[in-house]
Amino acid sequence: MFPRLFAFLAILPIAVLSLQCYNYMKSSQMNPAAIQTTSQTCPPDSFFCVKSFQQSQDMNGFQTWIETRNCANQQVCQRNGCFGQQFDQVCCCNGNFCNSATEKVGMLAMLAPIAVYAVNHFV
Repeated sequence: MFPRLFAFLAILPIAVLSLQCYNYMKSSQMNPAAIQTTSQTCPPDSFFCVKSFQQSQDMNGFQTWIETRNCANQQVCQRNGCFGQQFDQVCCCNGNFCNSATEKVGMLAMLAPIAVYAVNHFV
């Protein structure tokens, strides 16, 4: 009994301290109904959550894009922040579930209550 209890207590801090990140991939080629956002406990060498967005355009003007969320190790992320350009960007953060929405969606979510208040009180 004591060896099992000791083993449980030994791994408990690892489970509690492990980084949690959102995990999914979606693209312009996928059916939006098929996209499932999941969460994951990151491996011990992952200290960041990452979100990325890449968009490209072929010679006929057809645009494709891919967006991902995942855990990242120090080979991918070395500090917090977004790197790259608007249509080819990687954003790194080191908090649980910090790789949720895109910055534009997050900003809209913060502004929505203000807009509702303004419409209800000034119109």
